[in-house]
Amino acid sequence: MATIKVEEKYSNAVGSEETIERGRMKRRVFWVSTRDEFAALDAPGVPRMSDQLSSSYPEMVVINRAARPLGGINNAEGVNGVSEIIVTYGSMDSQFAILPKEVQPPGVKHTVITFQNESVEIGIDVDDNGNPRYNRSGPETFNAGRPATKLAGRMVAEIYDFKASTYQVPYPTLISIATDKALNKDQITLPPPIGTTTEIVLAPKQALYMGFRVEARPDALLVVHELAVAQNFDYKWAVIDGDAKVTSQGTGQLYRAVLMGGLW
Repeated sequence: MATIKVEEKYSNAVGSEETIERGRMKRRVFWVSTRDEFAALDAPGVPRMSDQLSSSYPEMVVINRAARPLGGINNAEGVNGVSEIIVTYGSMDSQFAILPKEVQPPGVKHTVITFQNESVEIGIDVDDNGNPRYNRSGPETFNAGRPATKLAGRMVAEIYDFKASTYQVPYPTLISIATDKALNKDQITLPPPIGTTTEIVLAPKQALYMGFRVEARPDALLVVHELAVAQNFDYKWAVIDGDAKVTSQGTGQLYRAVLMGGLW
């Protein structure tokens, strides 16, 4: 099998690296003899995440790697094309302030937030304040008595918790609440998003535990908890009387609730 070749094309010299708030950054550019970006990232000679820049600069470690094909056509052995790899190093000044979410020392915790939109069915329309409109019948019956679909937003919170490498992960507890889904029974506090200082406080039953992962990091064990966050996770339905009027709204709880304090 042909060997993938790696050639460094550019490196801004240490001492002329970029200076950013509370730290420094440096970039190195490599050309790799394949159009396959994943193969290029894995090629021997391309720095890996968390690799040190050199023994002279141990505080500078790889914080990001990006690949893009430049041209050429791979042959049957997957070589002869060209990909460009940009490797970014960051300093660990000021409590690792510039390092990304997955490269941190033990004791650091932060939250990564994203949002998802999904379709839900409702049986009652609402007023401007979001309150259900009851006791409507005849031509005013909402959607002729059938459910209607609307968009709802859900926040996804990933909690990055960097533990000591000797930390004993509570696998039975995490597996239980990840497989038989559970809500937070108590109020919980999420660590601040990376680079900020404001914690996120969630009321009981606003967070549904979705899963976790455990990964080894330099000098740390990374435990990532994933939560789905919403105003509530109740199931709701319309209560209709004999005159086909919606008189109230029924609410039911679909998930159990457990204490989540101390998981991170």
